[in-house]
Amino acid sequence: MAAARVRSGGRPTLEEVAARAGVGRGTASRVINGSPRVSDATREAVEAAVAELGYVPNRAARA
Repeated sequence: MAAARVRSGGRPTLEEVAARAGVGRGTASRVINGSPRVSDATREAVEAAVAELGYVPNRAARA
């Protein structure tokens, strides 16, 4: 897995989750938003990265 650093003093970003999981930002977003168009292995990697980093989606940033 790719190593990702969380910005000091800040919340982890979607980009950091994606880097930790070894996937692209769009793929990480699909997993977080519950899309069925993601393999089980990828879903598990992203979910593990979310848990490790303590990622919480910023609902105010949604379009």
